[in-house]
Amino acid sequence: MNEEESPGIKAILACCGAWYLPHAARAFHARGALAGLWISDKNTAGIPSEKFRRCWPFRLAMQPFYQFASEIMVERAFYALLPIWKRWVKAQPFPDCNVVHAIAAYGTELFDLAETRAGVLRVVDCPNSHPMTAYGIWQRECDLWCPGYKVPVPQRLFARQHRELERADLIMVPSKFCLESIVLNGIPSERVFVNPFGVDTSIFKKKEQPCQTNHGSSARERSVFARVTNTFFAPFRR
Repeated sequence: MNEEESPGIKAILACCGAWYLPHAARAFHARGALAGLWISDKNTAGIPSEKFRRCWPFRLAMQPFYQFASEIMVERAFYALLPIWKRWVKAQPFPDCNVVHAIAAYGTELFDLAETRAGVLRVVDCPNSHPMTAYGIWQRECDLWCPGYKVPVPQRLFARQHRELERADLIMVPSKFCLESIVLNGIPSERVFVNPFGVDTSIFKKKEQPCQTNHGSSARERSVFARVTNTFFAPFRR
């Protein structure tokens, strides 16, 4: 699909926080397919104001934690304050759309709104494996390497993700492993599609020349490992 094509899709993209939805929203908007972007973070994608809704109550409640708390306390506060997001979504006027698209765990109330109209497709964007699989792997790693440490995500959030997966008409996952984990947990395979994570080429550029290492060989000739986490410097968080 090029930027001139419009397949008749009008989608709301929603998530508490933002994840990667601003990038997706920019692509939808360029194709005339965006009905709205609902998040609690800043509008970093330049979405027109009439299509952007920010959950300010949640953002303001979280601000002291973003500024002064440790990362683990920020994560725990985020989940504890999730009812603010739920109430906010329920209070939103529902625009004209035919797709509602939410990151897993943040779509229940949006799905409830969608079900008041006929023909609205419910999409769950699941960036991880099935929540039961993810919890098991995560807790096992904690038991091995940090005995006594418990997964910080509440069990109720994993259960909420599972319910959303069961309600969804379409589920997007980034890998075959994620797809298999969802199918093994009872979700029909015909509802699950692999959509690998993309790269924002306005941020990441291909190097013209390979980087040289201290050993004289190029980085391309050596194994390179990257680690991506949600670590951030709280004072600079948007």
